[in-house]
Amino acid sequence: MIRYRVTVLELMKRIESQAPGWLEKARNWTDKARKVKKFVEGGPPWRDVKSVFTELQSSKCLYCERCLPRAPISDVERDVEHYRPKKAVHSWPPAASKRDLGLISGFPLGSASAEGYYLLAHNVLNYGASCKTCNSSLKGDRFPIAGPRRTQEDDVRKLRAEKPYLLFPIGDYADTDDPEDLIGFLGTTPIVKVANGHAHRRALVTIGFFQLDRDDLQRERAHVLTTLWEAYEDLQRHRSKKRRMVAKLKIDHLLSGKWHHTSCARAYYALLQTDRAQAEQYYDLSVRMAFR
Repeated sequence: MIRYRVTVLELMKRIESQAPGWLEKARNWTDKARKVKKFVEGGPPWRDVKSVFTELQSSKCLYCERCLPRAPISDVERDVEHYRPKKAVHSWPPAASKRDLGLISGFPLGSASAEGYYLLAHNVLNYGASCKTCNSSLKGDRFPIAGPRRTQEDDVRKLRAEKPYLLFPIGDYADTDDPEDLIGFLGTTPIVKVANGHAHRRALVTIGFFQLDRDDLQRERAHVLTTLWEAYEDLQRHRSKKRRMVAKLKIDHLLSGKWHHTSCARAYYALLQTDRAQAEQYYDLSVRMAFR
């Protein structure tokens, strides 16, 4: 997971350009919800602004960084993700799963809510683009927090007081933590980088919640790591000027944020600079994983 830099003003401009009048309709629909104090069906379609977030995120899932298809025909494979659920909020995780996730007794995860964050249903500062697995299979209507739930608040900045566990990497209006400061990688496996405190718990929960260590993601990261290792070797050792030029282009692209699993690639590249022997071991493991 990486940060996508965008200001509120820039985001609004992008949306107005993509879907003229959508923001005004959204404000009107939010006023309706405010009057009845619950989510109101209908309103401007979320699909109309989906491409704004897909492009902002370089066609990657907000959470797991896997590729999202760009073609219009594949639009059903990506969702407009409501960071805070627009309807009811259910508790997470099942009690039986806490030990497996490393969540100790007394670890607050927030109460359920029948109403949900109905004032954020049409608030674009609550949106991102995600894959079906992260949005539908894993997240759904769950939103664990460490503080008191404030479902009637519509200022995303004030909602930081809820102390959410799930990282939100778009802009800095809803979340100021940089995901790459909290979550790192050993080879293809995500790890918690912070030793203690709420930041430690955020990383722990985000990894467990979205199952960022699941097999399909690790195999995709393995392909990225093998490409990065081989490009780095060419850049350092190959006699052909053309091969070195191509290698640099590959490395720059993998680290730029425009390709999938950037956070893993950046962590691995940093390791290449400091411990080549360890990096080679991860390369060997990645080859076996990627092509098994």
